[in-house]
Formats: sequence, C-alpha cells, structure tokens
Amino acid sequence: MKKAGSAPRALLPATGADVLAAVWSPDGGKLAVQLDHDWAADLERRGRRHPWPKRIGRDYGMFTRRGNAAIRRIVVHAARALRRGADRGRAMRLVSDEYERAVARFSEAGDSAVEEALAVEVGKWLKAAGFHGIDGLDELEC
Repeated sequence: MKKAGSAPRALLPATGADVLAAVWSPDGGKLAVQLDHDWAADLERRGRRHPWPKRIGRDYGMFTRRGNAAIRRIVVHAARALRRGADRGRAMRLVSDEYERAVARFSEAGDSAVEEALAVEVGKWLKAAGFHGIDGLDELEC
C-alpha cells in the first residue's frame, strides 16, 4: 500500500500492450493484471538482417520527372537512415514527414499507385535492415 505523501511508482512496464483484465485480491491490497501481446514491440524488434538492395527505383507513377525524384528522395533518406542504424520508428517518421511534404507539393503523390510504389520500395529497405516491412502507407505515423 502506498503511504500518504509518498511518491507514486509505476507498477506496470510502459508497453503498447492492452490490458485485458484486472482483478483485485480479496483484501484489496494487490491487483492482478492480464496484458495482451505487445504487437508494436514485435514490429520494432530487429531480426536477422539481409543484403541491402542494390538500387532504388526511379519510377513511382508520378506525372513528372521532378515528382518521381521527390518520391525517390524519400526512399533515399530512409535507406540512408537505416544503413546508419536508425530504428524502424525513426525511419517511418522520416518517410511520413517527407511524404506529407511531397503530397502538399504534388497533387498526384496522394494516388494509391504512388503510395503502393513507395511502400514497396521502403519495405525492401526495412526488411534488409531486419525489421518487418510495410504493406502500405497506412502504417505511417501521420
């Protein structure tokens, strides 16, 4: 039991897991908690690494060469960050931030074909770095 005026203490680790159930002991002094599996931790966990891709694609379905170059730059920056040891979250934030700027500048960047091409290319680099790839840009942290 916590004494009045004492500092609070964390009883559960800070995770992304959901609390499934909680039950108090009969005397009310303890709380039993059942946590769900922490799926976010699985995504962030680095597994076995694979060889880095040899090249980065140049065609992403944009209307202009300048648009394709802007989308390709997103992949280049993410690949560079991953090769330098960035974790999955940092790489995905980088892609998310740069993609938002590209969508603001080029209207066609929001098309599903462009999103799919970008997700496939970024997914290759994530897998090479030992992380789970992405299926689509819906996994970005916007």
